[in-house]
Amino acid sequence: MPKRFTDLALGSALTLLLSAHTPALAGGAAQSQKAPVYVMCGSDQDPALCKALAEALTQTSAGREVKIWVKDTPVTGSYHMTIRFVQNVQTDDSLSGHLLWQTAGGAPETGPTLEVSVMDAVLTEQILKGFAQHLLQSSDIPM
Repeated sequence: MPKRFTDLALGSALTLLLSAHTPALAGGAAQSQKAPVYVMCGSDQDPALCKALAEALTQTSAGREVKIWVKDTPVTGSYHMTIRFVQNVQTDDSLSGHLLWQTAGGAPETGPTLEVSVMDAVLTEQILKGFAQHLLQSSDIPM
C-alpha cells in the first residue's frame, strides 16, 4: 500500500522537514568531469514532475550534471545513472508511483511507492516539487 500525503502534509511542515534532510550540493570535481544523471521523461511522463525531479536531483547529485531525456529511447553516450518515475495512478488531484533507477552497467533498482493527493484543488508545481524531493529521499539512490 502506498504512503499517502495530504495537501497539508506537503505544506510548510513537510517543506521544513524536507529541507532539513536534503543533503547540500556536494563540492568537488567540476560537473564536466563526472558522467551525468538523466531523468527519463518520455511521452508517457508528466513534464512538470520530470522538471521537479531534475531540480531535486540537482541539489543532491554530488556535483553531477542532471539532464532530462525527453525521448522514448535509451540514453546514448556515457552516463552515471538514469532515473524514471513509474506512475501507478494520476488524476488532477492525486499521483502515485515509485522511482526506478539504474547506474551504467548496473541492475535496475526500485524505490517505495508513494502517493500525493489534495482535496478541493489540483496538483501544483509546488506540490510536485515536494513530492519529487520525498521520492528521492525515500528511495536512497546512491550518487
